[in-house]
Amino acid sequence: MENFSEYFLELQTETGWGRMLASFACWCAPKPGQKVLDVGCGPGLLPSYFSKDGISAFGSDVDPEMFAHPLHPDVLIADIIKMPFREKSFDMITVSNLFYLLPDPFVAMQTIVRILKPEGQLCMLNPSEQMSLAAAEKLAVDSELVGVARESLLGYGQQAEECFRWSEDDLKKIFRDIGLTMTETTLKMGTGLVRYAKGVKKS
Repeated sequence: MENFSEYFLELQTETGWGRMLASFACWCAPKPGQKVLDVGCGPGLLPSYFSKDGISAFGSDVDPEMFAHPLHPDVLIADIIKMPFREKSFDMITVSNLFYLLPDPFVAMQTIVRILKPEGQLCMLNPSEQMSLAAAEKLAVDSELVGVARESLLGYGQQAEECFRWSEDDLKKIFRDIGLTMTETTLKMGTGLVRYAKGVKKS
């Protein structure tokens, strides 16, 4: 793989991660006409899914290399801590596989809430409390994964052990502390190694 850009492009278009993002997009379910931002979008697959449903979708990523081969036209370079948007700009913000990697995810979440409209929704995807390297290895074997698909899953399990893994109760408290009310959460991937969570900003 020549660079990160091509690696993430392959992940989003040629492995199960693309199907996971499609599943997450359906679960988030923004309404036509709403304004949605996907933070840490990589090449932009998730906002491209949203835009097919009549939604005004945008993507941001801190790494300009991610946009070498963009999958969506409305993407911009931005740091999650210094988002270049006015307060109360978006009806929904999605963040997949980013918060758990940050040294202080709470600060990043506060920044995201600031640019959400009242009654706006934050939807996140992160490794669940059940994810581990051992769990990832078992799923890779059971699913007969090879190549980049296997390597990325094992890397995901290792990163989850080293970073953050949040349970439903963990996220309820975090959401409450940043001014959100959790409305829904569900487990995905194998035996439940990934957690989707959705919260609404208090008006």
